[in-house]
Amino acid sequence: MIYLRCRLLIFIFRDIPVIGFTFGAMILLQLPAEAHDYWFQVEGQEYVLYRGHHFGNHQGETIIPYDPAIIDHITCLSPDGILQLVTPPTRYPLRVSGPCARLTVEVNSGYWSETGIETINQSKEQVPEALYTWLVIESTTLLNSWNQHEHPSSLPQGLEIFLEKNPFLVEKGEKLRLVVLQAGKPRQGVTVAYDGNPRGVTGQDGRINIRVRHGGLQVITGSIQEPADDAGKADTLLRSTTLLFELPDAP
Repeated sequence: MIYLRCRLLIFIFRDIPVIGFTFGAMILLQLPAEAHDYWFQVEGQEYVLYRGHHFGNHQGETIIPYDPAIIDHITCLSPDGILQLVTPPTRYPLRVSGPCARLTVEVNSGYWSETGIETINQSKEQVPEALYTWLVIESTTLLNSWNQHEHPSSLPQGLEIFLEKNPFLVEKGEKLRLVVLQAGKPRQGVTVAYDGNPRGVTGQDGRINIRVRHGGLQVITGSIQEPADDAGKADTLLRSTTLLFELPDAP
């Protein structure tokens, strides 16, 4: 039976992902003050999603309310292996009833424009003086327990990371085999990072190996950029995904 962990605040993703090494990515990397943290707070048998400046050295309000309309897709895999599609919220904040062995949230935070002075949550056509514009589609998965019959959640747009063996049996120094999927299909060319440090790029089969380097919270991310579908609104479409799970701390 899954239990709600003692660590109540769990980092899951930021509005502005860290990706590749292109000019556009460098602009994003120069905007840490504009990044918003999202985290789940466990309240009773519910996972509650908050956004704000909670991690790192952010300045500003601790909690910043978000429009629940940015949440596109939510799935909860129950401990007995039943995949449930959760209705997106109409009220702030998002609340998901647990327990979930695997909880996935997909967010579309819309178009972003960088003017050199500020970052605005608007499209290129709304900010004609923008230096660079992008659309962000993100997903994050919180893995609380392992089910040998993992069910891809088939996110409609975003990326998602799946593991091919039980990570809770892996010790420090061992490798994990993972696959990055987009709409249920392997995605090639995704840059995968561990604790924010790039470790490689997925192959044609969407797979890559990651070595576990410590106990505690594990943060594995994947990101890729591609031309935006509507060049009139953004230069780039950024897709990112985060997988979080917690291992026992080393003795």
